[in-house]
Amino acid sequence: MVTLKKQTGIWVDSAVWEEYRQLCSREKLRPAEPIEKFVRFIVSGGSAKAVFPMLDASQRQESFDAYARVLLDWLRKDVGYVSMPGENGASVKSMLLQTLKHVTNRNLRCEIEEALKKAQDKIETEERGMAENLDSGDTDDEREKAEDSEERDSENMKPEDMSVDELQEKINQLKRIKGLIKNAK
Repeated sequence: MVTLKKQTGIWVDSAVWEEYRQLCSREKLRPAEPIEKFVRFIVSGGSAKAVFPMLDASQRQESFDAYARVLLDWLRKDVGYVSMPGENGASVKSMLLQTLKHVTNRNLRCEIEEALKKAQDKIETEERGMAENLDSGDTDDEREKAEDSEERDSENMKPEDMSVDELQEKINQLKRIKGLIKNAK
């Protein structure tokens, strides 16, 4: 198939054009190559105006990366849940996992992946330890005593002295223990 080319003339600020040419040169591209791909992208999308919001994406991406860094910091500080006024609480891990697919910064993406893996490993290790304790020959009486002890400990704790995150983490721990006990029986 023969492809015909059309030469066009566009007005571009000379300083911008010179910087653009230097960029293309460093990346071993013809200056027309990115422009051709851009025009094809517009044509395939069927709208020139549709790309305007994408042109401002770099600023939105910086904001999104900042959001991801805050979530990552919370995860590293063992903040389990976050609740905003008027909203239900949300798991920091699940929010970070959802955010991960939008993060373009490679280093940040790797940090998030590593932190999520460590958090999951920590949960699995704790669950294995609890299961091993249950499998170590504890009698039903010993299990009941342990359950009673945990109930007393949680009764002695004052909820007003705990943050929402700590309360949610305690609830999650009790659910995991209950599930392990159920599975062990």
